[in-house]
Amino acid sequence: MVAKALDHADPVVRRAALLALGETVSLEQLPMLLSEVVKPRHPEDALVAQRALKLASVRMPDRAACATQLASAFRRAPAKTKNPLLEILSEVGGSEALETLATAAKANDPQLQDTSSRLLGKWNSVRAAPVLLDLAKTAPAEKYRIRALRGYIGLARKFAMSGERRAEMCRNAFAATQRTAERKLVLDVLKLHPSPAGLQLAVKTMKSPELKSDATAAALVIAQKVGGSGANAQKLLAGVGLDKVKLEIIQAQYGAGTKQKDVTELLRQHAGDLPLIMLKNQSYNTSLGGDPAPGIVKQLTIRYRMNGRSGEASFPENALIILPMPK
Repeated sequence: MVAKALDHADPVVRRAALLALGETVSLEQLPMLLSEVVKPRHPEDALVAQRALKLASVRMPDRAACATQLASAFRRAPAKTKNPLLEILSEVGGSEALETLATAAKANDPQLQDTSSRLLGKWNSVRAAPVLLDLAKTAPAEKYRIRALRGYIGLARKFAMSGERRAEMCRNAFAATQRTAERKLVLDVLKLHPSPAGLQLAVKTMKSPELKSDATAAALVIAQKVGGSGANAQKLLAGVGLDKVKLEIIQAQYGAGTKQKDVTELLRQHAGDLPLIMLKNQSYNTSLGGDPAPGIVKQLTIRYRMNGRSGEASFPENALIILPMPK
């Protein structure tokens, strides 16, 4: 009964029928809506037909089978109706949808390239990583290569994975571009998800003149967060560009106002031959044996001797500890 209303003379009735089908059709009945999108009997109903097909597709229990039908319809659809099908495929997701969008991104059609690269850049699964990396290297236009690379970097930033895999993705992103803007985004990922492998990559990146400052800052932040969990952290930091020094901690206090805790011995345990002091944990409270002033903003004050010169420096709670050379 509802299907027959698709031929009704009144467009209001036809469109209501399309939306009703979108809410009710089974997978076996999906071709009914597909035909209204690929070759609409009433072109003025096209947008409503696309909406109905999307409604039906995203509620299908068997997403893979639904994607197969959509991909098949995409391949035979005329150019003007291909883009809406790509939009719906991206909502359905899955390997076949991903493969269809990847192929469309390399098609000899600027509109398909634009739509598919945009949708791939927003893909909500790390399974899109190989596709995005390939497009970052081979997409027909630079703007689509940049879009794909940013999507790839976004996956490395967004999803849970091992430090080694994240560092590998970041290395791949570095290799895929010479653009400083995207390489700085990679350094941001390394800082957000610190790991020994990420620290190693940040130190290596310091060899790039245009990224030396950003990579150095990233390496120091990562080192602070990795702390004692990185067995090679101190060795890697020797390449950060901090000069070796003779450092002696004279006194260190941590707290706020009259609530101070002597942490001299703890700081001495972490001091080495660099002006950087790496704690075991980014949290001062965790590394320095507790919270001397709960609920109050604290600071760490260190009196020290560096290369025979006396100095004093204070650091806000949980800040990176780099002692300045006394004058």
